[in-house]
Amino acid sequence: MISDSTQKFKKETAYKLSISDIVRGKFIKIDNRSYVTTPFGLNINRVRILGIIMDIKIFKQDQNEENIDVTKKDYAYLVIDDGTETIRIKAWGVDINQLKIPDLNIGDNIDVIGKVREYNEEIFIMPEIIHMIKDPNWELLRELEKLKLIKLFKNKKIVNLIDLPKIQGENSAISSSTDEKISKNVDFEGLDKIKIKNLTPNSKKINLIGKIIEMEDIRQTSNNNKVMEALISDETGCVFLTVWNENIEKVKIGESYLIINGYVSTFQNKLYLNIGKFGEFRISNNKLQDINADNNISLNLS
Repeated sequence: MISDSTQKFKKETAYKLSISDIVRGKFIKIDNRSYVTTPFGLNINRVRILGIIMDIKIFKQDQNEENIDVTKKDYAYLVIDDGTETIRIKAWGVDINQLKIPDLNIGDNIDVIGKVREYNEEIFIMPEIIHMIKDPNWELLRELEKLKLIKLFKNKKIVNLIDLPKIQGENSAISSSTDEKISKNVDFEGLDKIKIKNLTPNSKKINLIGKIIEMEDIRQTSNNNKVMEALISDETGCVFLTVWNENIEKVKIGESYLIINGYVSTFQNKLYLNIGKFGEFRISNNKLQDINADNNISLNLS
């Protein structure tokens, strides 16, 4: 059952998109209406996305998070990753239980329908429906559906239901920026690098070299994904690294690794470095000698 607040949504089309199509788009608010213009030009208000849960947090009325007002209602969010980007799914009040967020777990695959919103320059989704996915074939089907949507829009068989005022050069800037990100050759030497001590809860597009200094046991999630936590370090500090499925076989204590296009999440007030589905995790030819195992930034999260 969906709460009254979600019943009030005007049922515009929920477009099946990649998360990158949403977060790399341009958020536009006009009067009481808001939309995201995707990098390929489609104006969207409702979306449907598939992703894996990377982080879950639920705040009660007597708890708070910086820059978030939860004094009137309980507040919860999920961080989900579809391999192209990450996005937060936010819910308040009675919707938290009615959407069964407390029943979800990190590693679960979910299908989310909701409205696109923005707060503090962060694009997020207010969910109407959250559905657990058990069949792995759903992911392949969704990829085909997303490709079909883009093709139909480019062939003008789908048109924008609302024309938003255009800012001079706005759409071309979006397309240019996105094309540059997509076409950039993933060559570590040509990418901006970061040291572990400089990672923050909002860090994305992370490129770094680190040495594995600790490994924990492999765990299996409810939907048969394998996950392991390790500790990775460079000369500036160390951080918890979450490793999934086939990447687990690569991990060896004492080996140095390249992480390309990683991102940071938080869980239980700890900071974790993650590798997205389209990120890279491979053995580095540059073998680190000096490490700093004393400065664990995962435990210094305030």
